[in-house]
Amino acid sequence: MTVQPDSERERRFLQLLRPVHSRAERFAMSITQSRDDARDLMQDALVVMWQHFDDLREQGAFRTYLFTVISNLNKKRFRKYHRETAFAEGAEDEILGSEMPLDQRADATIVREAIDALPEKAREAVILYEVHDLPVAEIAQVQQCTVSAVKVRLMRARRTLAKKLGVTDDTEFSPTQLSTTT
Repeated sequence: MTVQPDSERERRFLQLLRPVHSRAERFAMSITQSRDDARDLMQDALVVMWQHFDDLREQGAFRTYLFTVISNLNKKRFRKYHRETAFAEGAEDEILGSEMPLDQRADATIVREAIDALPEKAREAVILYEVHDLPVAEIAQVQQCTVSAVKVRLMRARRTLAKKLGVTDDTEFSPTQLSTTT
């Protein structure tokens, strides 16, 4: 571990953080379902990232590490505070990052409620894959499991969501349809 002068270290940290910051914020918002909790979670995650920044061996792993830290800190908070599962009013707009027409907002609320009903690991995998476009391999790192486990979680979650949302498409959700790179 080499310690760099603070200004250079700060520049490198911010350079890696800028491209992923808004996605990380949306991820925090989507798993906490509260603006204040998401802000607290992001602040705590950035403190952890800063403290361990010199331990990061590969700059390409910054995004995965950030999402992992957010996920793990949220799990600790969940166990500690037993957060409520009610979705905060207006949170759909914050997660999507823009205002939506009323009919789409109603649809988003229905989908969000269906996603919220999924088991925690499946919900997290769906959000990371479908909303934040993380590759399956990175989700496996975030969730500290195998790529196959993530694929199975996604397949089962999609089947559950299709049933809850009344999707009648005959397309089968197979774990082999998921790419480890997309």
